[in-house]
Amino acid sequence: MVTHCLSDLEAHLDVGDHTPGKLKNLEENGLKTVDQVKKSASSECSTATSSKSAGFRSELPLGWALRSPWRGAPRFSAKVKEYLTAKFDIGEKTKDKVDPTQVALDMRSAKDDNNSRLFRREEWLTKTQVKGFFSRLGAARRRRELSPQHSISYDTTDLCKCVKEDKLQKFHATMLKTILLHFDVAVNSKDRIKDLMEKLSYFVQECNCFLSDD
Repeated sequence: MVTHCLSDLEAHLDVGDHTPGKLKNLEENGLKTVDQVKKSASSECSTATSSKSAGFRSELPLGWALRSPWRGAPRFSAKVKEYLTAKFDIGEKTKDKVDPTQVALDMRSAKDDNNSRLFRREEWLTKTQVKGFFSRLGAARRRRELSPQHSISYDTTDLCKCVKEDKLQKFHATMLKTILLHFDVAVNSKDRIKDLMEKLSYFVQECNCFLSDD
């Protein structure tokens, strides 16, 4: 059987007549053996691949697939923050939350006292940015409202003053636990007096008088 390509020869070897002794006749008649066919096919593939590679030239700049560095959230100017805060306060007072989409549009036409544009084009925000600012502002105000009100006292003792003057060490461990439990601050049976003092100090420093000092 005469074969001219690798697939025909392999099929012949699987199901055809390939009696020992015929291989020599094939070679004498100039026909290819399995190894010869494989070698020839491999050479042709390599040549074709090399030709395609040589003819291909990428027009993309070097490093195009590298991810650009994250630059973080944009910083808003003081004027932008003041404007957004005023809009947010209006919604709080009227109990009608402002629409971030509308605020983003209003920024493009807002005017100052001289009837000049209030914001430059690069200061305009998207509705997503406005919504994010409102969300952060609301969360910050809620945290402040939940902070203990000045002054934090237990019985007749001004704890704010004790912390500021570093006088918590005058309390016994049992007294410190009693004060912490009074304010629903978790304590552990293994807490030492130093641990108790730290817990009480952290709690007291949430008072508005410490926040205003910042």
